Amino acid sequence: MRRIRVCAGMFITALFFLLAVRFCTAARRYSDTAVILLEGQALDTKQAAGLCEQEKEQEQGFCFWGEQDAAQLVCRETGGMGTVKTVLTQGNPELIVPGIGMLAYQDRGCFVDAQTAQELFGTQQAAGQTVWCDERAYTVCGVVESLDRIMIRQAAEEDGPVLHMVSVYLTQSGSGSGEAQQFLIRSGLDGKVMDTGFLNAAAQDLLLLLPLLLGVWLVSLLAGQIRCSTRTAQRLLYAAGTLGAAAVICFFVFRHLQIPADMIPTKWSDFSFWEQWWEKQRENLLLIFRTAKGEAQLTMLWNLGLGMLCNLCAVCSEVFLLLLSGRDGGQSAGKVQK
Repeated sequence: MRRIRVCAGMFITALFFLLAVRFCTAARRYSDTAVILLEGQALDTKQAAGLCEQEKEQEQGFCFWGEQDAAQLVCRETGGMGTVKTVLTQGNPELIVPGIGMLAYQDRGCFVDAQTAQELFGTQQAAGQTVWCDERAYTVCGVVESLDRIMIRQAAEEDGPVLHMVSVYLTQSGSGSGEAQQFLIRSGLDGKVMDTGFLNAAAQDLLLLLPLLLGVWLVSLLAGQIRCSTRTAQRLLYAAGTLGAAAVICFFVFRHLQIPADMIPTKWSDFSFWEQWWEKQRENLLLIFRTAKGEAQLTMLWNLGLGMLCNLCAVCSEVFLLLLSGRDGGQSAGKVQK
């Protein structure tokens, strides 16, 4: 029975850990984009197009976007209807939803989510179909997987000033706030940056907990063998193994530990740095969870949350397994002494 419990615990731990790695890896696909909430008046498509022309020589890609709620879609051929949220774009729409880059060249094109496509056309293979919205016809370029009911299209002049968000591609990892602020300065805009670099780093660092826990257990096991050994040669061998294991663990942790650049103070004697950093991160987290996000950001946050949850489950399972093994080992030792 003990072996069954141990094997089951090891399987559950490995399963949760592999799921955590999978979700965190998926989240990193979207970690190279920062989102800016523009302050003041939103831009119309003409203003956004002018900034796109002005910035075309820069390496950074970006997309202005906004949302409109409760748009009614109709397919006149099938009679299907659906209510969706409309996402309006100007720029590179790949930064909003990966795989829809062709939308930048389709003035009357759109993408819809899979559930809406099924309701409108009776199939999710909807490319080439025509959908009507506010008496305007749009050609469906494709279907996207979405957590929400959406229609994505280019902003038009008749939509007015609706582009109040900007997604900016980061050319350097972990430099979300800096590159986004430079974009705002060049464009003459004001806005608040939603930087997810800290969340991504936290999720990746949490993955180190399980290897660290196993490493500490291995070191303690080898250290226990030193005390139990009676021969000098054996004690020296176990001591060398303990030091080697500890060195490998330290190297692994520090090699993969991710610390965002804004967490490193310029002067270690600046004790007010951490208070200011925490206040900044608190405001940033509130901004992330209170404002609208593109599908890429929603998917990233969803994967980050699942990755952290699975990782904590794996750690708890391993702790329980080690405690169970320690208790069984103690009981066995007590029987031997008797």
